[in-house]
Amino acid sequence: ARELIEHIGDEPFDMIGASLGGSLAHRCVCTCQEIGGNPRRLTMIDPPAPEPLPGLMQTMAGEFGMTFRQAAEVLLLMPTYLKSGDLAGREDGDPEGEAEKAAIRELVQKCRTLPEEALPYLVVKEG
Repeated sequence: ARELIEHIGDEPFDMIGASLGGSLAHRCVCTCQEIGGNPRRLTMIDPPAPEPLPGLMQTMAGEFGMTFRQAAEVLLLMPTYLKSGDLAGREDGDPEGEAEKAAIRELVQKCRTLPEEALPYLVVKEG
């Protein structure tokens, strides 16, 4: 957002995002407004519906003493982990479960680099 405002100054601008990009565009527009930008229009195309995920993630965070981000990680990783079964001792040509571990690492990296506002959308998209 800061780079955008540095580039265009106080000129009005439109922002568009599709799917998870809609959530990211929304966050960018909000940040631009906070730092003095002049967003004119935000268009979100087919954004995933995050509800009731934010509430579930907050409940998990409160009841289990984890952060909102950790709750998102649990929701993202659980289907992958359950689908993979035991990650060690597999008989499918991948005895160490490396493909599943790589998928889990990729999801964790995505989760850790997004703003918290985008996490429910990531869970909907990837979960």
